[in-house]
Amino acid sequence: EVLAIQHFKTISLLIGGIIKKKISISLSLPDRSVTDTVQAKSVASYKRPILTMVALLVYFLIIEFLGIVMASMIGFLLFTAIFGEKRLKILLPITVLLPVCLYYFFVKVANIPLPIGIWEQFL
Repeated sequence: EVLAIQHFKTISLLIGGIIKKKISISLSLPDRSVTDTVQAKSVASYKRPILTMVALLVYFLIIEFLGIVMASMIGFLLFTAIFGEKRLKILLPITVLLPVCLYYFFVKVANIPLPIGIWEQFL
């Protein structure tokens, strides 16, 4: 028990020192060119999360109309494009097989109905 208290004190002091060092580094003012570069990077860093949220919204909105399989194919392509994947030999088979296999599992094996949208007339 005493040993645990000593370790707790040591870890607390270590973490406190790291936090103090981080604060002192962040309070020092960098030169103007570094600030401009950091601002440009921070604006660009918001692009991917915003695109991801928009893609999720689009995915959510088209599920009822196109059905879960087709919407998932489109969504998968959108997400992979946002995150920079460009290898079509990998993307296209996964884009088709993953939603179809998951649909088959949920509908046939787990007996959970999923929306099929405009494809209902063909099934």
